[in-house]
Amino acid sequence: MKDERRLYGDLAWIWPIISSSDEYVQESEQFCELVRRHSHLQPKTLLNLGCGGGRNDFTLKKHFQVTGVDISEDMLETAKRVNPEVTYLVGDMRSLQLGKTF
Repeated sequence: MKDERRLYGDLAWIWPIISSSDEYVQESEQFCELVRRHSHLQPKTLLNLGCGGGRNDFTLKKHFQVTGVDISEDMLETAKRVNPEVTYLVGDMRSLQLGKTF
């Protein structure tokens, strides 16, 4: 595992303890409002690059069909436990090819 990935993998087990989903609700709701206000279309899907442990997705999934991408498999396992209805993919956002438009 590369060094930049290792840090997140090492933190994944403690992430639910140090980072509650409740801490992200206000920020995520503000983001949703900005998307709605400035979008010409009614967005239905959202791609969350660098989703980590899925804390923002906890709120985002109430407004969009979310696909989360992160480089750390361990963090994605945490995200899947919090948000089983979200699609999570392991990948590097710099070279990701999904074959889908969001």
